[in-house]
Amino acid sequence: LIRITEETEGWKEASKKDGYIVHTKKSDNGLNCVRGFGPIDFSAEKVVEFINREDSTEMYDDQYKEGKTVEDIGCGINLSVGYSRYKGTTFVSDRDFCLLSATFRDSQGRYIIIATSIVHPDCPEVKKC
Repeated sequence: LIRITEETEGWKEASKKDGYIVHTKKSDNGLNCVRGFGPIDFSAEKVVEFINREDSTEMYDDQYKEGKTVEDIGCGINLSVGYSRYKGTTFVSDRDFCLLSATFRDSQGRYIIIATSIVHPDCPEVKKC
């Protein structure tokens, strides 16, 4: 994953606002990758702490409707299953997701946050949210 984020080719600018740029890319094996650049006046530890807070998403994503931790797995890293629901638009109903996410620090001190959709017995799909 780190190799993908360091590549210079294949990334498309998804948004640019107030000095922040977000790029997206589909990896060779089909992963949807996102990376961002911009000034942040906080330490990496504080940023990761904020991102991992259960109540933080509503502060930066106006499409976010609700979410909760379904299972805190741990395993020596911040590994958990979470449920999130996002507002629909005029022609699209709300969307919900069950995600397995992990946050850890690599041997070079970089923070890595990864997530993937999963099926979990305590996180059933909600039809037509």
